Amino acid sequence: LIACLPAPLGRVMMVNHLAESVCLADGKGLELDAQPRAREREQTLERARLIEFRTDDGLPVWRYDLGEGRVLEKRVTMPHRQNTTLVTYAITAGESLVHLEVQPWLHFRPHEGSLALPLNEAYAVTESGDHYEISAGAAFPVLRLRVDGPRSSFFVKGHVVHGVAYSLEASRGYDATGDLYAPGVFRCDLRVGEQVTLTASTEPWDVIDAMTPADIAR
Repeated sequence: LIACLPAPLGRVMMVNHLAESVCLADGKGLELDAQPRAREREQTLERARLIEFRTDDGLPVWRYDLGEGRVLEKRVTMPHRQNTTLVTYAITAGESLVHLEVQPWLHFRPHEGSLALPLNEAYAVTESGDHYEISAGAAFPVLRLRVDGPRSSFFVKGHVVHGVAYSLEASRGYDATGDLYAPGVFRCDLRVGEQVTLTASTEPWDVIDAMTPADIAR
């Protein structure tokens, strides 16, 4: 999520990345995301196999083979004229339960700012039902997160993700490593035919709540 905000803020980086993984009924863990691991974390999970990438009406769709006939589909939707991004995960094939974990990685900074800018030490998370707000002080707007889906919850466990690598920036000779902040992790259990959506936005709650993810997808 790169929010387009009134002057003097302009374009502001809010959500850099989602670290995504699944745990299957047999205990096997798989990673969906392709972001290089931080320095202090070894990559211990096997990568889920991407079997298709396509666009539906210009919006991206990924399909992953989780093994034993299980398929997970991921979609990204951005409502027109809003600083809002919705990421939807659905199990489209397979019989067993799939446990999904999604960890937002954040750094509130000017879009053109250096990746090496220090993180704001004042990141704070507040919760009200299924609404979560993350603040980095008065200099930036509040980031609002909501999760819609069965058997889903958010566990607050803030920590810094050190030394994230940016290969494209490195190829261009720019700053190519930086730290991100992970406020916690969304967890949910999905069966075939079920889906969960993570919404990230700088819009007011009345705007975010005005339409369901299903309404926006239509």
